[in-house]
Amino acid sequence: MTNVRAGVILVAAFLGLAAACGGRIEGNDIEFDYSVGNVPGGLLAFETITVVEQDVSSHHASLTSVTLEVVSPSGTTLAFLEDLQASGVAGGGTTPFVTLTNVPHASTVPLDIVFHGDLQPFFPDGHTIRVQWKGHLDPTFGPLPAGGVTVRCRIGISS
Repeated sequence: MTNVRAGVILVAAFLGLAAACGGRIEGNDIEFDYSVGNVPGGLLAFETITVVEQDVSSHHASLTSVTLEVVSPSGTTLAFLEDLQASGVAGGGTTPFVTLTNVPHASTVPLDIVFHGDLQPFFPDGHTIRVQWKGHLDPTFGPLPAGGVTVRCRIGISS
């Protein structure tokens, strides 16, 4: 997927979370920001849809890294997360791509890649991939800061 121009759309189904989105693809990397706020019950659920201009149906692609980084407020860590999982949507089902458990008290955290296969089947039309994100806020953390926490997700892809 070299030199693929694209847009990332964040579908906010955050179940009460405020969601700010902006995304871009540079080379083989996808990056987007989202804002996490306080949620009744602490359940996170949202979907990202990435649309690429170039048809990628003839390219092999695999995940090389997925990292979360707190953008703001300064000094905040990802300790407010209890767990997180991202799954690709294809053929009427989902396949786990990455997971995050035992979240360290750090502002940048790599997720564990659990899918090591080809991402090509997750682009059914050659241009669009859907990813469902689900997780929980840590109930022992307490309320998030006013205005929420902005988190940047960086996804590395090899082709």
